[in-house]
Amino acid sequence: MTHRRAPRPRIPAWRRLHPGQPAIPALPSCPRLRLAAGWSGQGGAGQCPLLATRSGCYHLATARPRPRLSLGGVSTRHALPCPPPARRRLVALLQSPLVALAAFVAALALLALPGPAGAWLDGLPFSGLELAAALVVCLLLAVWWPARPDPWLAGAALGLAALALLKLALAWTVPSTGAVAVYRGELGEERPVERSTEFGWVDATRLDQRLAFTPDDFPLHFFNNSERYNCYLRGEKNRLRGNECQDDRAALPFSVVWSGVVQVPAAGDYRFWLESGGVAQLAVDGEPHLAVNGAAGHRTDRGAVSLAPGWHALTLRFRAETPAERQVALWWDSSGRREVVAAPALLPAPVVAWRLQALALTPAASTALAALAGLLGLLLAFRVGRALVARLASARSWPARLAVLGRPGLVLWLALGLIAAFQRYQGLEGRTVILPGGEDPLAYETFARDIVLNGPLMTLGHPLGQGFPYHFQPFYPYALALWHLLAGEGLYGPFVLQFFLLGASGALLCLLARRLFGIGAALATLALFQLLWIVELTDMADDLLSENFYVVALPLALLLLARYSQTGAWGALAAGGLSFGLAAITRATALSALPFVVLSIALARRRPDGARRAALACALLLLGVLLPVSLVPLRNAIVSGRPVLFATNAGVTMQMAHRPTKKVNLKEGDNNPLYRALHLDPGVRKMLEFMRQDPLGYLEASRPLAVYTLGFARAMNKRDSTHWLLVALNLLYLGGIALERRARGALALPLHGFILTHFLAMVVFVPNAYGYRQVLPMYLVMLPVAALPLVCAARSLAGALLRRAQPAGGAGAEGFAGVALAPPGRGQAPPLPD
Repeated sequence: MTHRRAPRPRIPAWRRLHPGQPAIPALPSCPRLRLAAGWSGQGGAGQCPLLATRSGCYHLATARPRPRLSLGGVSTRHALPCPPPARRRLVALLQSPLVALAAFVAALALLALPGPAGAWLDGLPFSGLELAAALVVCLLLAVWWPARPDPWLAGAALGLAALALLKLALAWTVPSTGAVAVYRGELGEERPVERSTEFGWVDATRLDQRLAFTPDDFPLHFFNNSERYNCYLRGEKNRLRGNECQDDRAALPFSVVWSGVVQVPAAGDYRFWLESGGVAQLAVDGEPHLAVNGAAGHRTDRGAVSLAPGWHALTLRFRAETPAERQVALWWDSSGRREVVAAPALLPAPVVAWRLQALALTPAASTALAALAGLLGLLLAFRVGRALVARLASARSWPARLAVLGRPGLVLWLALGLIAAFQRYQGLEGRTVILPGGEDPLAYETFARDIVLNGPLMTLGHPLGQGFPYHFQPFYPYALALWHLLAGEGLYGPFVLQFFLLGASGALLCLLARRLFGIGAALATLALFQLLWIVELTDMADDLLSENFYVVALPLALLLLARYSQTGAWGALAAGGLSFGLAAITRATALSALPFVVLSIALARRRPDGARRAALACALLLLGVLLPVSLVPLRNAIVSGRPVLFATNAGVTMQMAHRPTKKVNLKEGDNNPLYRALHLDPGVRKMLEFMRQDPLGYLEASRPLAVYTLGFARAMNKRDSTHWLLVALNLLYLGGIALERRARGALALPLHGFILTHFLAMVVFVPNAYGYRQVLPMYLVMLPVAALPLVCAARSLAGALLRRAQPAGGAGAEGFAGVALAPPGRGQAPPLPD
């Protein structure tokens, strides 16, 4: 009788361990095998499972495939010799998700940290190329998230951090270049110095790298100040108010004084050429040298001056009274040929010799640094793509594949929108855009500049306690100030960011529709948004108006609150409350929809969490909304002495399209003690008396505003035509409510509440200032519900086509259509991570 040895057990593939997973249990049937728990103690991300045999100790890992080995009779594809303890700690660190996440943070830090002037990566504020790179890094992070271990990304993080330190060292070593420029908005050196949001100096405006300017080159951004330069052309009968002028804003006079030094290597005679359309004078070492009076148009003066080796000071004064005089250039022949006086030969002050040598090496060093940063950026993109391919390969069904591809598809759509934004505004980079006088965009730009230059209280130069409460909606100037800090003093960067954020609002609405109604509704919502973006939204990004931030904050708040209603995640509730609070201080009418949001959360979480936890969630939501909103009366109390909650322009807008009838006695509002106790604005008192004394007359006066809000523009603007896309969206919205049960449920209640309250707000206030921009947020919130009739139609059409093609068709197409167009809850993929 032959004795047969019992077969040795094999470790199945599904039991192979990643770092951080529990150790494989001991196998008692194999006397030659024992398993040890790792070196890191009680498990966790750093745990190192060990396989001990008679032949040695082995580490079970799945970082990369290995040849099949037989260890004491146990077969495994992932047996590696155990590294030393120090190496194991290093491997565990490189495989940490936080270290991989640090690669994206290091990339943004490399772009934002200061660098040498004129380099490819000179830090904040971003140039157009740097802004595009920063937004692309954010999009890559959105595809890659949630954080997962990746040793390659850990290496990229180390490389990017090293480049950031090198960039800081270059910025410290290399001296500043250019001439110190002092701009004044009026003629005469007794006028105050105009400040720049990019430099923030008190006694100078900026550093100009070249002393050569054409009419489009002068950085006259300081003219966008309604407090000092609120100039606009009006008719003869219009009277001027205080601090207003009636000049052409594109022709305002200004003066500049440039001060800098140049180094002469050898003694000799050096020639200078001064060309100017206005009055200009050049002084060398404090002595007048060249002058142009500019009386007869463009003039040139030239002359030679004997200079000794070393540093010499140049002072150029220039003034332009008309647009035709806005041209000046200073030339010299220090290198043996005529060239513009510019950096790096032009510096604001003398420096030591070794810093001049470092300045000579700056172009090569900055180019090498940018090239290495670009290579590491390509590595980030490659690893993100590799992670996406791995997730897609692990998906075994259509719902799982759609869930994997959903977010990358949205990111690709946002990337196309980013390209369109740069193409749309490519001619504005480096140019000064003077906003029209007497309009809201100029006021918002004035507020944003004051926030950057003088702090968040936005005092506009008034002493504390003697200023004014917020006249416009308060938060948009702060968002605009942030965009200026990121993208520079000009309007090129803010316009690009506003256009990109419009696309971000579409992505948020797509995710909201996906969470509420399924994949089909998400795709239809994105299609409707694209159409609305082309027809109505594009022009909104070209103006500095509060809706450019409102259309992002509101969908974000609705998405986060919908996520909490479905999952009960407290983080989503907190973030949703803060987002809703920011939306409320961007457009105060959002507060009127808050009761519907609270009711929706109470109904959605009452059964899974109980009444007490649902009530606690509602209280926390109100607290989150109150935190941003409370900053408004706090600032108003500090600056003006009055804790005003809402913008003070509400009374003006309420009465612009509501003229009281003859039945109304407005004097009764002046004697009402309740109005006086509430400190109501006179305009608000008039409208309240109009509503109280003649309600039918008020409704008749409001009828054109309601019709205008529904898309029939001729009700208030005879030169405008009907906006049929908005009319169609209203019809689709009503159809979605009728067709889909979930559109009538608790989760959709915040959408309907906002639409209803926003419509009523448009009836109370004037909705036709600057086109349809005040009405459009209502239509954006309509899109997830308006997409439902399209989904129903597509579902019916796909079903008919599949039934006809069933004998010849395959199961793949049918499965895909079933997942994409099925009603919510029937074969749908899990909600996309937000």
